[in-house]
Amino acid sequence: MAEEGAAQRQDNSYLLNDGAPQYIVVIKKWLAACAELHGDVCVAKPIRQRPPNEVPCWLVDTYQGCIIPGLLADKYLALSYVWPESRTSSSPKPHTLLLDTKSASDFARPGFLDEAVFQRIPTAIRHAIELTQLLGKQYL
Repeated sequence: MAEEGAAQRQDNSYLLNDGAPQYIVVIKKWLAACAELHGDVCVAKPIRQRPPNEVPCWLVDTYQGCIIPGLLADKYLALSYVWPESRTSSSPKPHTLLLDTKSASDFARPGFLDEAVFQRIPTAIRHAIELTQLLGKQYL
């Protein structure tokens, strides 16, 4: 089975005409159906109507390639992420990005998350950013 999947990926038959994976269409249909059929149950309140503890501090703006304060967006996709268990200390690996008070202004500069910086982001987060873009959503 895995060999068949690898062969399929090599010939790009799983891609749509615009280069996006076919599953993007399915996910977009799920999101639309959820919003249409479940209404307010699935659609979160706008950020400005939420208590402060429910507002993210920062969001990745996938259109501008930077971070923005969470209060500036009404809708965003969320990534549930846990650092890998193999991580032996709380300090980041060399060449790993670290958002802190010193680097926040760099991260907030449009274009900061360009190709060179993007490659330093952990793979799971890079994939989430790419998925957010493929779904046509701006914030993660």
